[in-house]
Amino acid sequence: MRASKPRGSASIRSCRGVLGVRESEGMMEPPHSGSDRIAELLGQEPELDEVTRARMEKNLLAAVAAGRHLEIADTPFAVETAEHEYEEEEVSSVRRPWGAIGIGTIAAAAAAAALVWAAGIDEANGPGDRVTATFLRHEAGETVDRGDIEAGTELETDDGERIEVRVADARVDVTPGSTVRFDRVDGDRVEVYLSRGSVDIELHPLRTGDQTLRVTTDIAHIDVVGTVFSVAVDAKGDTRVSTVEGTVRVTARAGGVPRLVEAGEQVTVAADQAGTRATDEAVELGGSGQDPASLGAAATVPAANDTVPPGELQEHQGYPEGDESLAPAEGSEAADAPPSISDRLGQAEAALDRGDHRGARRILQAVASSASRADHRVRAHTLIAESFTAQRDFPSAVAAYRRAADAGGRSMGAQNALFAMGRLFERQMHDSDAAKAAYQDYLVLAPAGAHAGRVERALCRLGEAGHCSP
Repeated sequence: MRASKPRGSASIRSCRGVLGVRESEGMMEPPHSGSDRIAELLGQEPELDEVTRARMEKNLLAAVAAGRHLEIADTPFAVETAEHEYEEEEVSSVRRPWGAIGIGTIAAAAAAAALVWAAGIDEANGPGDRVTATFLRHEAGETVDRGDIEAGTELETDDGERIEVRVADARVDVTPGSTVRFDRVDGDRVEVYLSRGSVDIELHPLRTGDQTLRVTTDIAHIDVVGTVFSVAVDAKGDTRVSTVEGTVRVTARAGGVPRLVEAGEQVTVAADQAGTRATDEAVELGGSGQDPASLGAAATVPAANDTVPPGELQEHQGYPEGDESLAPAEGSEAADAPPSISDRLGQAEAALDRGDHRGARRILQAVASSASRADHRVRAHTLIAESFTAQRDFPSAVAAYRRAADAGGRSMGAQNALFAMGRLFERQMHDSDAAKAAYQDYLVLAPAGAHAGRVERALCRLGEAGHCSP
């Protein structure tokens, strides 16, 4: 179903029709502000249908079972582990005991959760949580349209238009002359199909797996490891991926080995047998009309002349270090050369996906001790921390996050490590003093960073009145 639109405006298509538009009047329903909605809800009894009530009670009971966000009393919680590769750094934690939790407590929590859920202001959306995906359409620097989207919504922009979409921690900018479809917009998973034009994407999850994002074109899958990148489909059908911050994983849909694309790098997946293509011109990062300098990256990276078989990857390196060359093709003179750092990180992530934490950490510890690039060392330490967190070895996870922060300087990876460490202290180890120290370190490092607002709210929540909004 295609919505009629005035000349020069973006079209918004959905499997359920146009969203946020009153058919009788053709006008956008003005959104409620968060404060107005909260005030309205506080003045009335929350009305919950049985499905919603059952879901909320199930989630609350699961939270009780996991010991999350509750003051619990009597039996100390202990973590047992057979490995402590990071034991040399001592981490103090306050252990919370278990105790009885009354039905009245759960009922009160359910009522409070109803208000937060209905107002749509829950700060951290977990897997499967309901979230609101919103869009803003801009033309000539002005916001001319806004509303909500759902799975199946297709957005199309004309020349001079941009659409900004936000889903939880993800932001997708649809550039002029593009067509995208949002196949999934859950709190833990966003899936975008790009058929024409390009998108610029930012994703800053607390940990890998908190929220995942995939962009699909006719010939490639691009999976986000984090955090700022662009995807473009040209007139020939080639897919070009440029990473500004963090890492993305690119896989040709025809098959082949996935490639990690680091900050400052670009890969191209060719649609057909193009032969040797001269690409001596500079390639803009963010390559979709957005000024790359505004994203904190160098404006250009060198391109390469390569013969690109159908569906294979052409990689352009943005760093001079020699340890990042691609593993040679089978049958070449250097076929026995060791895998690159990017390949080893990919191997470690594959091991983590299989649940082989010990094997993954062996690879990652070797990368952390041998990689010449700081961002690779940060990535290795961060993945080690996430592995320990998954196994509930929180002291070792904290030590790994600290090493990631120390290795990363003022980079986004270091900022993410400090933020994750603060959350770990606060939510899993229940050590308020250590959490406050980690959050304070974050604000010293990045007072205007991507997580600064959340850090301020966390410090306020932990009793630091100076960080509370007036």
